[in-house]
Amino acid sequence: MSIIPLCIFCQYKGDGLKCKAYPKEIPDAILYGTHFYPKPGDHGIQFKQSENTTKYPSWFDVSQEEEDRRYREYENDDNVLV
Repeated sequence: MSIIPLCIFCQYKGDGLKCKAYPKEIPDAILYGTHFYPKPGDHGIQFKQSENTTKYPSWFDVSQEEEDRRYREYENDDNVLV
């Protein structure tokens, strides 16, 4: 199974696994999830669609409650993709 991170559609994406929100390294819970809502350590920066990419796939659209649930699950078990 291939995983397409939401990050590749974001205007804040940097080189490698870095971005403006997470300049040292994007956490796995963000990389394998979504980041439409505030998360710890994101410096107040969340996903914003880049003008240089196509629109992200609609399967990334989730409520804040669902995004937070997935984030907590992933943070509690590094071997689970949700």
